[in-house]
Amino acid sequence: MARVFVSHAGEDRELAGRLHRWLVDEGHEVFLAPDLRDGITVGEQWAQRLHDELLRAEAVVCVITSAYPFLVAALSQLDTAWPADRSPFPGLRPFDVDQCQVFFGRADDVGRLAELLRSPAEHAKGAALLVVGTSGCGKSSLVRAGLLPMLSGEPGWWALPPILPGAHPVAALARELATAARRAGMDLTVE
Repeated sequence: MARVFVSHAGEDRELAGRLHRWLVDEGHEVFLAPDLRDGITVGEQWAQRLHDELLRAEAVVCVITSAYPFLVAALSQLDTAWPADRSPFPGLRPFDVDQCQVFFGRADDVGRLAELLRSPAEHAKGAALLVVGTSGCGKSSLVRAGLLPMLSGEPGWWALPPILPGAHPVAALARELATAARRAGMDLTVE
């Protein structure tokens, strides 16, 4: 079973709906924006939902007809190819933000973390979200190459570079927050 995002022009809604039904009948999890059951609901933040669904998708299927004339022009402006001389595998180091293009398989975990962080502030008052696991299980990669790229594109988020806490983790965090605040024009100090 694959997670599939179906893209189509408005004029091709009926054809996209038939494709959606066929893929669902074949056992796939399919997102089609106008679908009443699996798509975007009334009042939902549609841009955020489209962004989230694209990140979760393992495959994107485009219904391409003459109603999709801008496709070739749009694709020609994309420069997302991974450099041929750069390995997509970081070895024992964690994946980092600049490797988000080749970080796969953790979309559900990234989605759950993002959902927790996006929850209303009154639910999170005084709380911290900790990502905990055994050494080498992918905690750093999950946050750096999964969660940070997702949230950094959203308004209202301020992502700091990872820090090494050392023997004094609270002091290290305070230093990083003060430095970032000064760069953003805020008058904050470690004290």
